Parts: sequence; C-alpha cells; structure tokens
Amino acid sequence: MNRLELEKLLIETFEINDQAVLDSLYIYYEMLYETSKVMNLTTIVELEEAYIKHFYDSLLMSKVVDLTEELTLADIGTGAGFPSLPIKIVR
Repeated sequence: MNRLELEKLLIETFEINDQAVLDSLYIYYEMLYETSKVMNLTTIVELEEAYIKHFYDSLLMSKVVDLTEELTLADIGTGAGFPSLPIKIVR
C-alpha cells in the first residue's frame, strides 16, 4: 500500500476529515523513520507497517473510548510515543 491508500484506510476507519491531521501523521512517520536509523525507537519503520502497526493500532482505542471528550490518559513507557502521539495528533 502507498501513502494515499493508507490514509484512505485511516479516513474510512477513524473518520479523519482533516488533511492537516494526515499530513502530521506522515511527518511523524518521517521523523520516526529518520530517528530509528540512529536510535532504536522501533524496528517497524516501513511505511505500510508503521501506518498499520503504529498509527492504526494506536487509534483503535477511539472505537471504544470517546476521544472527543475531555479525559486524562496515562501512557507509561511509550518509547516512540505509541499510542499517545497518534491519538494526540488526531485529537
């Protein structure tokens, strides 16, 4: 899958209607990819795997928790920022 197909999957599954959110996720992916070259944040750095195993999996929480409401979440030991950063970007 390419970037547009992966973004379409996120749009359809999580009802993301803001291109800026999709662009921010891609920027996060690029930063993760580059940083993982010199620091072992994650071994999952290929585009499709990162979108599915990092972004998609992180956002699945929104299917059971209403992330549009004000709430407090604790994400302990996230390392590369999963699931907190994708949730924050989308929220």
